[in-house]
Amino acid sequence: MLLIISGIALFLSLTLFNGATVLGQVNPFQSADLYKISLFSMGISPYSTEPWAAPYPPFYFILSSPLYILLTDYLRLSSSDVFTSFRIVSTLLTCVCGFLIYETVKVEGGSAEKARSLASIFMLCGLTALIYPVGDLPGLAMLSGGCLLLALRKTWLGVLLVSFAVAFKIHPILGAVLVLVSLYSLDLARKRNAQRINEIAVTQNQVRSSPSDFSKSLVALASVIISLMIIPILIIQDSWSSFVLFNAQNIQHYTFNVYAALLDIGYNFAPSSVNSFTIAVDTAWLAASAALALLLARLFLNERSSLRRNQGLTGFELVDVLSLGILAWLLILKQTMPNYFLWALIPLLASGRTRSAVLVLAGEFLGMVFFGLAQAFATGLFSGQTPFVAYPSLEVSILLLVGGILFDFFIAFAMLELVYGMKLDKTRDLGKHACVMSGLTSPT
Repeated sequence: MLLIISGIALFLSLTLFNGATVLGQVNPFQSADLYKISLFSMGISPYSTEPWAAPYPPFYFILSSPLYILLTDYLRLSSSDVFTSFRIVSTLLTCVCGFLIYETVKVEGGSAEKARSLASIFMLCGLTALIYPVGDLPGLAMLSGGCLLLALRKTWLGVLLVSFAVAFKIHPILGAVLVLVSLYSLDLARKRNAQRINEIAVTQNQVRSSPSDFSKSLVALASVIISLMIIPILIIQDSWSSFVLFNAQNIQHYTFNVYAALLDIGYNFAPSSVNSFTIAVDTAWLAASAALALLLARLFLNERSSLRRNQGLTGFELVDVLSLGILAWLLILKQTMPNYFLWALIPLLASGRTRSAVLVLAGEFLGMVFFGLAQAFATGLFSGQTPFVAYPSLEVSILLLVGGILFDFFIAFAMLELVYGMKLDKTRDLGKHACVMSGLTSPT
């Protein structure tokens, strides 16, 4: 039933909404992304004009350009038909993501009914990426495939696919790094206590990673980042200043994000002090990011310590680690757009972390409620006027701030729930191992 509902919802979004937002504005993908893709397909740097529009990594344009060239140069489609074609491809990729989530849940031991339900949840939520922008779906499909490979214990191949997703839209970067940290901790623990770990692996009849997984995964991530991000950034004109520096130094307005909303509120009270407010917000962002990094480091240092004391068996599940990193990434972003939650939702659903997924959905819903109200006020939906300006008004900024606070609260709650579930699973594994070892050592 959920699959049928998902299919109907996807069809309606493709036919009725026609890519526009609920406020009747032009889809950002159509107005910004396709324009930048067209420039890249003509050999023009997409970073040389309007750096605020589609400031994505080079791999995004590298992957999107062949389809654009096919549709425009060979099939001679109009701009609206090109947009519709991209939406059709995105719809198909949404279904691919749902199928990969379904397979991953089954690999992790979930029932077919549970797998169908979780896959359907993503397909319903995928409407966000179709009604708002449509450009994320190729990267989301790569992330979904990476989760399946990680669940199948094909670790370095899973990291390789996740690395492609990182090169495409950067969002899983912290998750990929945490996966490497987890593999490194496990590798060190295995070297220090090789015999004991091997006994455990044999008694459990499973090996979740091999000693070479860390090195292979590190090479996979580094190779993709160097070849598809660093080298193109150095080669393509203005990509360093537009993609790297612009994203690092600027905060996008009209997003339900705490940092952006605080800056907007400060601007409303003292427009001439916007530089001071920017420094203050950046300082707060650095402090919050450092605190979050320390918390994550403590978690994995404790995990490494427990492995050293033979209290941990094989470390955390890598899909869970990936989820934790992407959730943390959402907390430290300086902008929050409606489709970003999908990047965290995929690994959470794939690993069967329903509670954390529900918390993410709750945060997204509440954030979108206030985001929608803010957009309505900003575009004059209630007054009949259109006073849309570069900086949001005070009431709009407050609405965005409330949406950002609620979104961050539920994301943080989802992280705590995920960590609790990860530790609970490890405790359960320890209990199973203790029973197996006692049975092996008891006299017959």
